[in-house]
Amino acid sequence: MKQVGYNEAFVSGIEQILKTERIESLTDLAFSKEAEVSLLYPTDDYFLTEEQFSAIVTLLSVGERLYVMQLGENDDLSAMNRVVYEFCAPFSYEEYRTLDFYSMSILFSSRNHWVMVIDESLRGGIGVLAGDSEIVRLFEAHYGKTKRDICALAMFFAEDAARNENALSYMKSLLGMMKGE
Repeated sequence: MKQVGYNEAFVSGIEQILKTERIESLTDLAFSKEAEVSLLYPTDDYFLTEEQFSAIVTLLSVGERLYVMQLGENDDLSAMNRVVYEFCAPFSYEEYRTLDFYSMSILFSSRNHWVMVIDESLRGGIGVLAGDSEIVRLFEAHYGKTKRDICALAMFFAEDAARNENALSYMKSLLGMMKGE
């Protein structure tokens, strides 16, 4: 792993899938019309779990690199003063876990086939994967827990609704991403 500078190629690559300039919340995410979305819940707060990370790594082609970028709240995706970490094969989950995150992070591939946004604001953390339908299906096949994650997310919001009047509308927004709403 090495730290690399954020540049216009990263911005244009991410923008092929992610059509959002500023992100204050996951509900601010907008994706290209071609993108399909999958939700992961829970993650491990700021990080993917080892199982989720392994499934993401299967999406990388030979020679492709994984990039991980810190994204603070209310952050402009085109700001050039951010830190990006580049992972070249072989790399490990333990190496990924050494990163020092404090808020949202974005993972993306050097070929711009997919983007993963991880947010710790929900108990346990949540991940949103966007890419073409083949990439999303491949991820879900390797991960194998998408339906369980969606059920766990629904349970979280059902419990949260007793104390948070916006919980169900937030859940509807997140689940709506999966249908392109």
